[in-house]
Amino acid sequence: MSSKKNRKHHNNNNKNYIDKKIQPEKTVVEDAVEEESEESATEVKGPFKKLKVKISALYEARNYKWIFACFILAVVEDVILEILGRRSFVGAVKFIVHSPLIFFINILIIFGSLLLGLLFRKRLFFVFIFGFLWFVMGFINFILLGYRITPFSAIDFLMAMDVISMMDIYFSKFQQILIFVGIGVAVFFVIMLYIWTPKIIGKVNRLVNFLVAVGVFMLIYVLTTTATRLGIISDDFSNLGNAYRDYGFAYCFSNSIIDIGISKPDNYSEEEVDGLVERVDSDYQIYLRNRGRKQTPNIIIIQLESFMDISRMQGIHTDIDSVPNFNKFMEEYPSGFLTVPSIGAGTANVECEVITGMRTSMFGAGEYPYKTVLTDTPCESLAQILGRQGYTSFAMHNNKAYFYSRHEVYNELGFDYFVSQEYMPHLSYTSAGWAKDYDLVDEIKKCLDHTETDDDFIHCISVQGHGKYPEDAVNTVEHVHVTRDDGDTVLENQYGYYVNMCYEMDEMIGMLKDMLDERGEDYVLFIYGDHLPSIPFEMSDIVVGNELQSEYVIVNNIGLDLPDRDMATYEFSDYLLTALNMDKGIYQKIHSSFYNPYDDTAYNDALHLIQYDMLYGEQYIYDSIEEYKPKNMMMGIYPVVLKDVVLSNNQIIVHGNNFTPFSTVVVNGERLVTTYMNENTIIVAREEFDELKTGDVVAVYQIDMEKHVLSTSINELIYDAGY
Repeated sequence: MSSKKNRKHHNNNNKNYIDKKIQPEKTVVEDAVEEESEESATEVKGPFKKLKVKISALYEARNYKWIFACFILAVVEDVILEILGRRSFVGAVKFIVHSPLIFFINILIIFGSLLLGLLFRKRLFFVFIFGFLWFVMGFINFILLGYRITPFSAIDFLMAMDVISMMDIYFSKFQQILIFVGIGVAVFFVIMLYIWTPKIIGKVNRLVNFLVAVGVFMLIYVLTTTATRLGIISDDFSNLGNAYRDYGFAYCFSNSIIDIGISKPDNYSEEEVDGLVERVDSDYQIYLRNRGRKQTPNIIIIQLESFMDISRMQGIHTDIDSVPNFNKFMEEYPSGFLTVPSIGAGTANVECEVITGMRTSMFGAGEYPYKTVLTDTPCESLAQILGRQGYTSFAMHNNKAYFYSRHEVYNELGFDYFVSQEYMPHLSYTSAGWAKDYDLVDEIKKCLDHTETDDDFIHCISVQGHGKYPEDAVNTVEHVHVTRDDGDTVLENQYGYYVNMCYEMDEMIGMLKDMLDERGEDYVLFIYGDHLPSIPFEMSDIVVGNELQSEYVIVNNIGLDLPDRDMATYEFSDYLLTALNMDKGIYQKIHSSFYNPYDDTAYNDALHLIQYDMLYGEQYIYDSIEEYKPKNMMMGIYPVVLKDVVLSNNQIIVHGNNFTPFSTVVVNGERLVTTYMNENTIIVAREEFDELKTGDVVAVYQIDMEKHVLSTSINELIYDAGY
């Protein structure tokens, strides 16, 4: 009996040993279940515990199943992104059916990003967060396309502060509250998900998952390279809207992240730059020998926001001509179509091409050079070129100075003065909140009066025609009655408002011409619209020209006998300087030497080489031309001057010159809420300050609506109570 008991005991020990030996490590799901059991025993249950247990069970799936799940998720998400990006289910289906390879590339891009989540122990959280970020980007694109034609791209992150400053124009207070509440809820949800999603226990398979991700990205590279070579995909993102429509959201948005600046030309070297300069200088010498008398009139450029003759669009009717002055000028002066680089947005890129002669399509996908390289890199421009020929240059914009970083860019482009909204004392506003253009006539006159000669260059960007266009009513003085064939009330209201803004802008250019004629000085006035409006329309609705063409006219009193000609925005500077027989810069020389309407390869290569060299390269160009440098640009054309400070009726009253509604009284460095009375008087109400005593230092700052200090008064005053 004893031996039997011993054998039985021995067998039991062996069984326990074997059970322990073959027992696997506790899985995360077992850990969670045990926690649940222990808490159940003590009747303590934490929040989301059951959900956590179910989530934990997902970790029991084999690694290949996670990879497969990521692929399926990528397919579903890409379909959603295309529906959002096209604002149409049918449009998304057509894209998938007609462009299966491109659709597959978009799936792979999302798939590759999701695979990166498998490298973390909290794999469920990171897979979710990468997928969630794609959805957020797609949803933002969906929202933006309701207000503009240009899709969402990486450059919009740099425009974030500008966008926030315009929220009152595009969203009601209730909508703004909903946006911020939605952001708060999303952040809270993400934080809670991070806390409650468990970590994987044991092997993570990082190497395998990393290699799979690398393989996916290599496949993306091979497919995109092959598709580009075969012409299925183009690397030309000059029209971002068309690119997103043709190549999908994931591909185009990813491109906008990694494609920044100007790529280095394959043949970039000092010898190539020198050779190019030698080639264009040879042609330029011929130009100098044959050119006629050099003319130096006042040159005024007016870029009108979203301006167009609505008769170019079918299905929309007006009871009178909506832009009578512009149409009259086009009959009397040189005019034509101007091909611009964007639709419904991209004002800064249009003006950049006009005043520099560069092609913005050579920068990254959707990039605004005004928000990147041109904020701190001097560049050739009409202001630089004309400045070397004795001109005084003025930049003007009846919107805030910080928009598109113009307060920095214009200095790098060589302007002497920048007159922004904050330096205009008398502005009226549209019902949408934008400054009206009427007041630009007086501001331009001030610039012309500021100098004793007629060698002035004024580059003016208007804003009145900017969206958002109201949907509920025309909501403005109805100079022009607008109807639509389709009877769509919302679109009829939007177009009604827009057309009436164009009518008022047209009145402004009529007033401007009258003012210039009365002055009697020689002038050339270049007027054009920057792009078509950001109101929904079909490309087929444009029956005169196309969606990338604006119209221009060169009004002048010096008898410029130029043939009507269609041109691109980057060609204008050469066209103008040639017409006036003026000295040219390197970009204008390239346009003259290389332009070929039948084969633009050499033309584009030359522009590419010099744009890269001047802005990103070794600047070999400055061995051949005088280096361009930033100007010590002045904000406003007249400085703010203080004359006296008095305390009267418990108010601080400041007298001086050149005050505007953006002038702010500053006492001992403290900004006080200030009321604008007129150009010579501003006051601070009693409730806005504690006291004003002898010895206090008083100054005036020009401060924009976002509290940026743009400039300060040229003098300070020491308050004397006994004065």
